Amino acid sequence: MCFAWQPTSRVFAHTLNVFADDHDGFFAVVQSRLHEVWSRFFGSSMKDDLRYTPSDCFETFPFPPGVLAAEAGDAAAQVLPAVAALDAAGRAYHAHRAAMMVATAKGLTETYNRFHDPDDVADDVVTLRALHAAMDRAALVAYGWDDLAARASPEYLEEHPEAEAAEGEAKRRKKRRQWRLRWPDAVRDEVIARLLERNRALAAAERAARQRAEAEAKAAKKLGRVVNARGQLTLFDGGAREVSVAAAVRARMAKEGVDEAAFAAAHGIPLVGMGALLACELPLDAGDAAAPALVLQATTGIAEQTFRKVLEKLAKPPRRSAREAEFIPTAAAARRKGRKDEP
Repeated sequence: MCFAWQPTSRVFAHTLNVFADDHDGFFAVVQSRLHEVWSRFFGSSMKDDLRYTPSDCFETFPFPPGVLAAEAGDAAAQVLPAVAALDAAGRAYHAHRAAMMVATAKGLTETYNRFHDPDDVADDVVTLRALHAAMDRAALVAYGWDDLAARASPEYLEEHPEAEAAEGEAKRRKKRRQWRLRWPDAVRDEVIARLLERNRALAAAERAARQRAEAEAKAAKKLGRVVNARGQLTLFDGGAREVSVAAAVRARMAKEGVDEAAFAAAHGIPLVGMGALLACELPLDAGDAAAPALVLQATTGIAEQTFRKVLEKLAKPPRRSAREAEFIPTAAAARRKGRKDEP
C-alpha cells in the first residue's frame, strides 16, 4: 500500500484513490504501518492483494490527536512536538524514496519489492527501511503510545506461511519464498486493539457533541430567539420566551406597522413612558409583568398598572385576525376533501 504526492495537473484513473492534502504529517500517518494494519483488517481483497476502499479503510481510521487540526490550519496543533516530529518523518521518508526512484529509474512496485527483500542490503534501500521504521515510531508517539513505539520493530516474515506449508516442501522449493518486512502478529494485534478503542472514543465524542448541539438548538428555539426574513426578532415562535421589554416593543411595532407615537396612543402610554419602554432591557415575562412595570413606574412616575397592561399584552401571542381565523379552517377542510380550488 503506497501513497505519493502528485501534481494537481494530472488526470488520475478512476481506480486510484486521491486525497486532496499537502501536509507531510498526513502522508506519514497514511503511509505508516498503523494505517496499513487497519486497512488490511477492514479492507477487501482481490486474490491475495489488498483492495483499498476509502469508506472502510480511510473514513473509519482514527487519526492521531492534532494531525487533522494541524491540517485544517490550527496554529496551536501545528506546533505540537508530536505533530512536528510526524511532519519531519514523513517529509524525510518521501524525499528519500523519490530520490531513490529517480536514481534507480524504478517505480513504486519495484522499489517496494527491494524494500521487502531480505537479500537486498544496498545503502539506499537500507536507509528507506530505517526511515520507514522512524516514521512508524513517530506515528505511535503521536498517538501517545510511547511504550509500543519502543518495542514495535519490523521483522522479515513470510507473507502466507500457512498456505505455503500446505503446498508441500517440494513445491515450495520451486518458487521464491515471499517475505514481507512487517510487525509481528502480536504487535499488529495490539495496534488494532488500540486503534479500535480510539475509534470508539472518537465516535462517542462526536455523538455527544451532536447531542449537545441538538439540545442547544432546541433550547434556542424554546427561548424564541428567532430572526425573521427582515432581520427582526420574532417573539411568538416557540414556547417560553426570554427577550427584553425594548425588543418586545420594537417587534410588536414592526408587526403592527406603527411608529412610536401611534403605538403609545393605541396603548394609552405618554411619550415619556414610550421612551422608557424602548430603553428597558429587563426580561419580559408574562408571569411576572409587575417586576418591570414597577421599575418603569419608578423611572417615569407613570402608574405601574399602565405599564403592566402593555407588558402582559406583549408577552402573549397576537390573535389572528377575523380573516385569518375564517381562512385557515376553510383551507384545511378543502384539503381533506381533496379539492384543488382552495381559497
